Amino acid sequence: MAICCRHNRMGAALLNGSTSTLQLFEDVCEDSTYQMCRSLLFQTHPTSILTFARADQAFIRILEQAISSMENQSCELLLRPTPEFSYESGKSKLLSIQLAHLNSSVYCVLDQSDSKAKYRTRLQMLLEGIVVLDHREMVGTAGALLTYLAKTNLTRTFDYGDHITIQTVENISLENTMQLSVNAMTSLHIFQEQGHPNIFRQAKRESLSLFGILNFSQTQAGKMLLKQWIMRPLLDLDTIKERHDSIEWFIQQDLSSRKMLQDSLRRLRNIPGYEFKTITSRLASTPSGELVH
Repeated sequence: MAICCRHNRMGAALLNGSTSTLQLFEDVCEDSTYQMCRSLLFQTHPTSILTFARADQAFIRILEQAISSMENQSCELLLRPTPEFSYESGKSKLLSIQLAHLNSSVYCVLDQSDSKAKYRTRLQMLLEGIVVLDHREMVGTAGALLTYLAKTNLTRTFDYGDHITIQTVENISLENTMQLSVNAMTSLHIFQEQGHPNIFRQAKRESLSLFGILNFSQTQAGKMLLKQWIMRPLLDLDTIKERHDSIEWFIQQDLSSRKMLQDSLRRLRNIPGYEFKTITSRLASTPSGELVH
């Protein structure tokens, strides 16, 4: 994760390794307590945190305190050169990444005679429709993160270029979500882990908590999505209603059909985000009676 706070504005970028998704957290107002920063780090549990070398010392101390309180003791704080967090550098890096699911769609509409320059121009136009470039701190952190990933060879490349390959990009707005402090989450027992009863196993399991009570997911992807929803409660009533309608649809289905679907889901491995969206879009156009077949 790369995170930056300047002039009371905080932005961040995170690479989700399990889904190869670049998550961009849009700029939000931050005060001297850095409560938004604390909450974001608690929600994401990054393995590495990047910030610029000239960051305010109070901000760096907050990052160090957050790392010391994390269960993942291997998380490290890396101070990177300040120019890597510049807006122009970040914008250039964002417009040069290649998304796997966009490459195929762009390639299909181009003739063999088209040049690489035309291909990249069309790809950049699509990316500009996904990435919100108005948030300067977010764009800067995205550029710093992509630079670090490229230098440490943590990403794959395509044969026709040396650009960083990411499956998909996700813009996350913190303005439309309820911000819960770390103390509030702990006091309300929203998440609470306990050690495994077998002393020879290092893994932890969710104990009696809000998340543990609500979690009936059958896949790892479903568990991660539910955790994200609970960590960042929405304030958008329309989206909340859509979620309720989706759950209601499954509740109304025949019990045997629902049980069959749940048993099938247990056998599914983690599906990358862009493939999951393709599958769900096809399911949405399928009559409910044919779904289980």
